[in-house]
Amino acid sequence: MPGIRIGPSGFVAAAEWTRERLDLFGVPQPPGNRLIKAEQLIRDVNDRRFVLRPDDDTLLYRVSEAQWTIVEQYIIARSLGKPGSALGGELRAKLATMLSGAGTEDDDKNPLARNTQFELYTRATIVMGNVPAWLAEPDLRVDYLGAEIGVAAKRVTSSKQLLKRAKDAVRQIKKSGLAGFVALNVDVLMKAVAPDVTNDEPLHERLALLTAVDDELVQHDEVVGSLVFARDTVWQFGDERPSVGIASTQRFATYPRSPEQLEHGELFWRKAQELIDQRLDEL
Repeated sequence: MPGIRIGPSGFVAAAEWTRERLDLFGVPQPPGNRLIKAEQLIRDVNDRRFVLRPDDDTLLYRVSEAQWTIVEQYIIARSLGKPGSALGGELRAKLATMLSGAGTEDDDKNPLARNTQFELYTRATIVMGNVPAWLAEPDLRVDYLGAEIGVAAKRVTSSKQLLKRAKDAVRQIKKSGLAGFVALNVDVLMKAVAPDVTNDEPLHERLALLTAVDDELVQHDEVVGSLVFARDTVWQFGDERPSVGIASTQRFATYPRSPEQLEHGELFWRKAQELIDQRLDEL
């Protein structure tokens, strides 16, 4: 599968490749879906039909959301394998759902599209680590060193929701009857934290809120560990054209109850992380 240079033309190339790949897998792509709109917005910016300015927060937000729509859906499409490989009806339906929704989270009246995208992005990340992952209750199931376990994926849209969403994931794992991982999207903790800005709530303090989540999750024997995803874009002005930097983090943690579980967790994520980092570097 090709790598994509993520830049002004790279976003467009990634969107085109994603649409072509989804088409090869028979995924319905309604006119005006979120990916098509994201690609068109990036084209408009590249062609100077829209001019990015540091004081135009609305446009910068729209473009940032479009970029992340393209990047994440591109990674999801890459995880599907080669055209011709089996693609179940449930996965095809979720891919179609992922394409729906508004251009920005603020305009989304229904979070289903973005919730589904995060679920599929979690699956794609695990697959990049050469770990089999498939759709099943609680949301996903993965091969954890020969054992089948679950993954419950939850998006968090405010810091006040963080612990509640983690508890929701625990209940979902318990209902599945399997041990499992809790996957959380906590982009809200990264928002507006630029590397050259000092504010009253810097990034490390925002992410420190995850300590309360760990304290909660470790109390449940069914919870093997957690996967935390957080990302944001940081715009830089001053050159001829503005540039954008991606601030993102992935945190994998295990909650071992024995030396054997500790060894298993470290082995699993060490192998997976090396491959995930390698494949993300190919973008």
